[in-house]
Amino acid sequence: MTAITRGAVLHRLGLNYVQARVLRLHYGIASLVPFEGHHPQNLRTQWNDGRIMCKDVMKWYAKKVYRISFTYNAQA
Repeated sequence: MTAITRGAVLHRLGLNYVQARVLRLHYGIASLVPFEGHHPQNLRTQWNDGRIMCKDVMKWYAKKVYRISFTYNAQA
C-alpha cells in the first residue's frame, strides 16, 4: 500500500522514475464476432436476430511479454 501511495505522490510531483514495465498478466476480453470459415464449428452460435456468430473469441489488449512504455502528463 505504501508503494502505491509513494508512486502516486512522486507522479504528482513530476518525479516519474518508471519509464516502462513488463506485464505479468495478459489483458483481454472474450467477445462475439461474425462467424467465418476459419472459426471452429463448436464455437458457432446463432443470435435471436438470425446472425451466426463465433463465441469466446479473445480480443487481446496487452500480452505479458510486451513492454509497456509510459507517457506522463505533469499537468494532470
